[in-house]
Amino acid sequence: MAEITWVKLTINMFDDEKIRLIEAMPEADAIIIIWVRLLTLAGKTNDDGRIYIDEDLPYTDEMLATIFNKPLNTIRLALETFKRFKMIDTSEGVILITNWEKHQNVEGMSRVKLQNAERQKRYRDRKKIEQLNIEDLEKRESNVTDTLPITSHHAIDIEVDIEKDKEKNIKDITSAKSAKRIYDDTSPYLQLSEYLFSKMLLNNPEAKAPNMQSWADELRKMVELDGRTTEQVKGMIEWSQADDFWKINVLCTKKLREKYDQMRVAANANYKKKKTEKMPEWAENPSNVTETAPDPDQQRAVQERISKLKSSGKNSEAG
Repeated sequence: MAEITWVKLTINMFDDEKIRLIEAMPEADAIIIIWVRLLTLAGKTNDDGRIYIDEDLPYTDEMLATIFNKPLNTIRLALETFKRFKMIDTSEGVILITNWEKHQNVEGMSRVKLQNAERQKRYRDRKKIEQLNIEDLEKRESNVTDTLPITSHHAIDIEVDIEKDKEKNIKDITSAKSAKRIYDDTSPYLQLSEYLFSKMLLNNPEAKAPNMQSWADELRKMVELDGRTTEQVKGMIEWSQADDFWKINVLCTKKLREKYDQMRVAANANYKKKKTEKMPEWAENPSNVTETAPDPDQQRAVQERISKLKSSGKNSEAG
């Protein structure tokens, strides 16, 4: 099943007649908490509102009582209430949130599920190619050894052919591994790319719109290959775009990655000049990163610019 990290709750949830009726019942607070917990479990399962540990292992009342840390009788009261109000259905043997598509971001969840399925298919295909290449190479080596009388001249030819085959197989495997990555709205790398661009727009409202996918891929390399954390990357974005020198030199994620070490030294040096201040927390131990709140009107204009950029990017991909 595809994993997601959030579900959607509407702001008028407590204006719903069913919720208002529940609020008038005994154990109202516990029942509402159980309802929200069921929604999160349905999101975690990501199977059109069904809730289960595995497809052949549904949750029992006792399991829910343990997971939710609620008395068993309260769990049973809540489930009976939800069934009576047709908020859930258990006729299939598992708990099903009714009208799941009405209340949740089904399109986004389906996209995550599809992307994970495609990612797993690419992984399986890549493994299959590697295995076939290995078996084919072993078969060729075996056939050559079994069928040819080996002379010194033949041995050289055979060795050259085998090395060529190995090089070809390595290129094939490398090509399979280099499939283009796609980053969706839930990707931290895409979110950090948008964050950098928003900071650039605050410095220069006429900044040229970037290719967010390329930017996100550069940030992935920064984390996975260079060993930076996402908190460190975000902190460096914040610092670089506030520094008079670096904000005109770091105008893309590639430059951010290339100049990271130099900027870290510069940030350290700036803070050492002030005896009462320490090196910024994100550069030494990236646990807490604070941001300077921008002007609300300016921030709104930035968000509109990024939304238009994302919309045009999706349209170009569809075309």
